[in-house]
Parts: sequence; C-alpha cells; structure tokens
Amino acid sequence: MFRTTTRSVQDQLDSEVCARPVGSSIKAKTKDFCTTTTPPTTTPLPSKDIACTDTSSLIFAGPVQIVCSVNKTIFSSINITFQMAGSADDIPIADIQENRQIMYLNDAQNNVNISFELKYLTITVQNASCSNDGTFNVVLNVEGEVKQPSSGRITILTKPNGTPILQLDPDQIQGLATIRNDRLHSCNASVGKEAGELIVEILFKGADKFQTLIPEYMDTPKDTTTNCMITRTLHFWVNFTAAMNNASIRCSVINSQFPTDPAIYSIPEQLFLIPYDFCNINYNGTHNYKHPTDCNRFVNCHGNVVYGKKCNTEQECFNPQIEVCDNCGNVDSCP
Repeated sequence: MFRTTTRSVQDQLDSEVCARPVGSSIKAKTKDFCTTTTPPTTTPLPSKDIACTDTSSLIFAGPVQIVCSVNKTIFSSINITFQMAGSADDIPIADIQENRQIMYLNDAQNNVNISFELKYLTITVQNASCSNDGTFNVVLNVEGEVKQPSSGRITILTKPNGTPILQLDPDQIQGLATIRNDRLHSCNASVGKEAGELIVEILFKGADKFQTLIPEYMDTPKDTTTNCMITRTLHFWVNFTAAMNNASIRCSVINSQFPTDPAIYSIPEQLFLIPYDFCNINYNGTHNYKHPTDCNRFVNCHGNVVYGKKCNTEQECFNPQIEVCDNCGNVDSCP
C-alpha cells in the first residue's frame, strides 16, 4: 500500500515570481496574480532533465516505488544515492552507465531494485522498513556536465499502538482559576507516524457518551521518535467546575493517515473534586484533612490555600486521627 504525489513545477515557478522584490518588472506585470509579498526563497527550481515522485507506505507493507522521468535520451551516467531521514550522509545506491547498465553499490541490491525502461527510471524498495524512511537523490551527468538533481521521498508510516497512559494529578480543585504549573495532568501515547492527535475527553456523571474537553492550558506536546514511531506526551490543566464532579476523564489517539481505524483510548479516571473554599471552612491550624469523597486522598491546607493530594498506594487511606496516610485497615472511616 502506498500513495504517490508529484510536485507541481508550475506552483514553484509562480512562487518564484511572487517572491521577487516589489518593483520588479516581472512582478509588476503580474501584480493581480501576486496577492501577498513573501521573502525571496533559496529553494532551487525543479530539474528540467529529471523529475521524481514522492511516496508513502505503511511500514512492512510490501514494495514501495519512486518513479523518475528522465528527459534526456543521451547521458554519460546517472548516479543514485539515499539519504536517511535525519541524517546528512548520502549512501551510494547505484550508477547507471550510458548503455543503461545498472551497477549496484554497497549491497544495495539486497533490498532495492532499479529498472530503466524508455524514459522511466523506477526505484523499488522491496519491503520498506524504518531504515528506508528518507530521500533518493538522482543526478544526471551529460558529457561531463552535472545537471540539476531530482529527489524522491519515501515516508514510512506507522499506526498508533498500545494503550495511552493518563495521569490525573490529585490536585483537583473546583473553581480554582489559577493555573498550577507544577500540578499538571498528563497523557502519554504512541501516536504513529506521521504524528496523530492526542485528545482529552470527559464523560459527565449521568451521561452515556464522552465528549471532547478542551483544557484551559496545554504545554507544547513533547514528541520522541523511535523506529518510526512517535510517542507524544501532553501536559494540561483544567479549570474544574461543579458539573465535573465524579465525571470521568480519558485521552484518545486518532491518526488521519488511517481514517478507518478506530480511536485508541486510555483507561478512564474519575474526578474527585475539592471545593475551592474548603480551607476557609475547615482550617483549624493543622495542615492535612480528610478528603470529602475519597479515602485514598486528603486535603492539604496552607492557611486558606487548598491543595489536593493522594496516598502513595491504593492500600493506604488517610487517617484523620494521625493526619497521615495509613493502612486502610487501621482507618475506621474508610471501608
């Protein structure tokens, strides 16, 4: 399975004209065409002598092809190299002589096949893996003159996999309008490649469907790539309202590269909200108090400032008699 796209030479030529400085004689004749002024580009124009396609493929999905149209019938040689994504090194793949004999280099024939029929040069990767994510560069030599090269990009795609991991901070204060950057919630998930989306969702108490929840604050997602799989971590903060008490939060992953695949969901976590004025009402000079609804959590008051905290393990409950977490069997007020 692969998808092929061909670059538009006309689009790039149009961009070159519109990028000329204001007052340029050519641009002056095309002022109605050029609607905005853009800075001059250093991107070279496509080669007139050879043009290659780009393609994408799901990893290990079988053969992947790049097709180059060679517009010179007579040439001295054609040189083909490969540059892996993220690398600056050009790996020699093959040389094609003027008699069209193909000479493979560096054992490239083990996974790459090259054919040249009529004017079409076809580069086939037999079973594309992550190491084939990159660019094939094709250079034409005509009587000692090296022509403008062309390149074909192979983009290796991967599907999201695994269960997203949601971590809600216990600092769940109803009506808190100030973002606490040291108490953000997080979701970590494999989002595939090209990267999919990580979405926060909420199921209100009594509702039967999750709906998208847009956090009031989100850090820039942090992506790491390993073997063509992108793992994304999203930190976020929500201004909790009374309607969200006992609601459930989850995060989901979708990837537009695979529109028929279902979303992947984290295990939902329930919200246990603490009223913003809890410390105003309950503060008596001590610091830790029983949580209003959850035995595994407790409320910490710094004066009238309220914070939500959680015991280290599920086997621990907050013991109000000693004001610390204790074995749940020692806490009469918890089941």
